[in-house]
Amino acid sequence: MVKKLVSIIIPVYNGSNYVAEAVESALNQTYENVEVIVVNDGSDDNGKTREVLKRYDNRIKYIEKENGGVASALNEGIRNMSGDYFAWLSHDDIFDNNKIKIQVEDIEKSGDSQCISAMNYIFFDEESKAEIATDFQKYYPINRIEKSIFILLWGELHFSSLLFHKDHFKRVGLFNENLLTAQDNDFLFRLLRGQRIVFNTNYASRVRLHKESGTSTNKDILNAENSRMYEMLLNQLSEKELEEIGGTAKRTRDKIKSIITSMSPIRDDLPELIDGRDENIVLVGAGGYGRRVNYELRANGIRPLLFLDNDRSKEGKIIDGVLCKKLCKENIPENATIIVTNKFYKTLEKILETYGEKNIINKYDFDRQMINK
Repeated sequence: MVKKLVSIIIPVYNGSNYVAEAVESALNQTYENVEVIVVNDGSDDNGKTREVLKRYDNRIKYIEKENGGVASALNEGIRNMSGDYFAWLSHDDIFDNNKIKIQVEDIEKSGDSQCISAMNYIFFDEESKAEIATDFQKYYPINRIEKSIFILLWGELHFSSLLFHKDHFKRVGLFNENLLTAQDNDFLFRLLRGQRIVFNTNYASRVRLHKESGTSTNKDILNAENSRMYEMLLNQLSEKELEEIGGTAKRTRDKIKSIITSMSPIRDDLPELIDGRDENIVLVGAGGYGRRVNYELRANGIRPLLFLDNDRSKEGKIIDGVLCKKLCKENIPENATIIVTNKFYKTLEKILETYGEKNIINKYDFDRQMINK
């Protein structure tokens, strides 16, 4: 029996430092029938990216185009793909060797070629070498993870963890080339909404976090584009969909509003939420994730006491109605409940443990408590 062809598309722009690792991980798949398409999106690095990719010769399909952004590079790859299934690998990320094999088998077992396969993945920090695995199944029931856009809202879904049939492009169209950074979330909303998803607990990929990534260098544009996209999402979802996704319409609405808030300018008050009761809750991390947690607590009638953060520029400021202080032992109230909101929570957990703190909750456990309350 001939195995279905899978197209792995790798868009790259000035990626000579990382793209070889990405290509190698695509070529080394245990699944036997893949094509690797690399789209050089007009790199202006004096030919460094082109030189790195030359070594692969006919092992990859190489396309070079004028710079037009990630969405345009992906669309060019899609127009040139021969496969039945599509996978996107960013040039600075790495596929697990078994990713494609596992996902094709899962789709075939489902009996529905249009079923969308999703998996866990691992974040790793280029500088600190720290790693955090998503392990969504530890926090949410599988049947909830497989429900429409739940995993996009609660799981911080990464595109490298997906595999799906090319027919979905006929259903929802291609990537939006007018978006510089939010093309992934925009497409994921169209792709996942109301669809059947099969989730596998293995790890599909390793997602690299580094200072040169588009997410890091285009933060303001990223927040503006994603904020508009989530506003649109909130307006499009019906009450029935909101209820089915999060269990209650309010819970899903609060989650989407918390994401929008985290991408908006900092507010010194939240008048519509200040009627919440005061609680001895301390949020460690006053970045985007911390602001999401703060919103969800206040939307449910709970007012956190403090933000604690190592960023000196935030010290003494009121962030979304909550005072921010320096992270140190002296600033932690006695018997406080501490929620670590950072994506890389393990380092901060160790610091807090050296302070003698015991009542520590990470963001993922917080999300689980909120979805199950």
